[in-house]
Amino acid sequence: MVTRLIATALLAAFLLSPQIVQGDGSRHLLVPPGPEADLLMETVEHAVWAADGEGADRSIYVVYSTDCVWSQRLHEASRALTESFQLRWIPARGPHAEHVVSERNGTAVTNAFAGRSGAVDGAVGRAAVHYNYRVVMSLLQQLSEQQPGYRVSYPTVIYRTDAGVQVIDGFPSNIEELARRVARQPEQADLEPAGLRIVGTRYQRLRSLHLDHYPNETSEPRLLRAFPDHQAPWVMSLDPEYSVRVSAVIDGGEWLELTPFGPNDPPAFVHDPFYARLATLQYQVRPARGTYNAGREPEQALRLPVLGAPVIADVPAGFRIPKTGEVHIDGQVWDQVQVFADGTRGYIPR
Repeated sequence: MVTRLIATALLAAFLLSPQIVQGDGSRHLLVPPGPEADLLMETVEHAVWAADGEGADRSIYVVYSTDCVWSQRLHEASRALTESFQLRWIPARGPHAEHVVSERNGTAVTNAFAGRSGAVDGAVGRAAVHYNYRVVMSLLQQLSEQQPGYRVSYPTVIYRTDAGVQVIDGFPSNIEELARRVARQPEQADLEPAGLRIVGTRYQRLRSLHLDHYPNETSEPRLLRAFPDHQAPWVMSLDPEYSVRVSAVIDGGEWLELTPFGPNDPPAFVHDPFYARLATLQYQVRPARGTYNAGREPEQALRLPVLGAPVIADVPAGFRIPKTGEVHIDGQVWDQVQVFADGTRGYIPR
């Protein structure tokens, strides 16, 4: 439901909001300095890009498709820039895109536009192109929040200036003039994109034993990422009091795999070590039939025998409920109680 609402809102905003259109048909958006601009740059900086040019301290990121005519025109128009700037091409789809992400140089970009490629590791290449496609989805989400209806098409040009982060959707006919505004960033010259490490990592998925939905019980939106890594593209925010289905726990015990877009669509991941622990908690219940007598103060029955686990029922002071067992875990003893007539169990620490 959350996803459908977001998608509907984005579509409505796209249809109703005016676009900032230049004379050449390209659309320009300047994101002022701040966390939003930094997240936008981080998204493209850590994509799997191909370096094209000598000026690595003045980088221009281009999200594109290898079979896009306008992307090819931008490539041809930018040849004079490669002595002073570095274009970092991010192929998100198209023939020979796997070749570009494998070789990661300007020659591969040129060859792909010409319909040529060499031998590549197909599995790694597909994973890298898929990563870049998730980058596009992240950009769509971020830019739509900046200006409702702002679209991401091929090519989309992104670079940092002294005034913020410049985003250009479409082919800008004055690319050489625009490039003069690119900020110099010496610290980015030798950047190794995190996308390379992320697509080369194999994650073991563990079954969630106790958690079928992940709730955002904080007062702030939780960032969901395309891969279980803090530098992976951000794909959506989970608002407070909303929950999404859990599909797995990532081995290591810190990330949950979620399916906010449906079971047949790519997953998203949230970093939450506590809930990852809840999902995979191992414990045994010793049978102990009897009656649990609440104390003089109200108590709470938790979903699992862990302090901080979700509360499933409040137990009034002096209340008596059936006791069904006890759990010994991490030096703590818990009483398992039946909190509802349907047999639902909860846990109260002694």
